[in-house]
Amino acid sequence: MNIMEVKSESNQMVTGPNKSSGVLGKEEFLKILATQLKCQDPLNPMDDKDFITQMAQFSALEQMTNLNSSFELSRAIGLIGKEVVAYPENFITGDVECVTGTVECVYSDNGIPLLKIGNHCVYLDSVKIVRDKSNEE
Repeated sequence: MNIMEVKSESNQMVTGPNKSSGVLGKEEFLKILATQLKCQDPLNPMDDKDFITQMAQFSALEQMTNLNSSFELSRAIGLIGKEVVAYPENFITGDVECVTGTVECVYSDNGIPLLKIGNHCVYLDSVKIVRDKSNEE
């Protein structure tokens, strides 16, 4: 039996993205940029170089976000047909459950991969163990 353990940084994806992580996303970046443009002194506007630098930073942030989403989706698709053990949080009770089974397909919840395991849909980050059934005899 071939077993691979998948480590995740946190189980926060079960209840949604963690907004208190201190990391700015593209929406926060755009809000800051819009506020900065709205509140600038009309007699001393933002320097073109500063504006171009901020737009380049925003573009890089968006590209990294898209790359990360693609990578997460690829990881999830790679689990199709494999047996996994996941520990998702129950949305109603807040208890952590154990879900074991074969990944049937992958869905996306606002860019966050969800795995269909039997009657359950779990976030990719709640998967802790992956077993490759093809290597079992």
